[in-house]
Amino acid sequence: MKTIPLTNTDQTATVSDIDYNRVMQYRWMLKHNGKNGYYVARSVRRKSHITTLFLHRFIMQPDDGYDVHHQDGNKLDCSRGNLKLIEHALHAVAYVGAYARGWAEYMEQNYG
Repeated sequence: MKTIPLTNTDQTATVSDIDYNRVMQYRWMLKHNGKNGYYVARSVRRKSHITTLFLHRFIMQPDDGYDVHHQDGNKLDCSRGNLKLIEHALHAVAYVGAYARGWAEYMEQNYG
């Protein structure tokens, strides 16, 4: 695993060796999200607007209807061993359950 610098903080993100060269072609930042804390992301200019591309989605490239879940809850760890594709509906249910008890415990009990 290798670390990548984040432009707006002293922190770094972790990626798998296989993804490092592709990831390092871009500048990444720590982007705060009011509900879910933070993610590693970059801004991408589209034809008529700017959108956000998240590092975990850039690495896993999920199909429509799927989310990328950080198994240990550490969103700075974007190594493939920590990322898991999960159907959006199941991911949403898991987040609701996580508020009632610990995230890791909930995911282990329900999704192995």
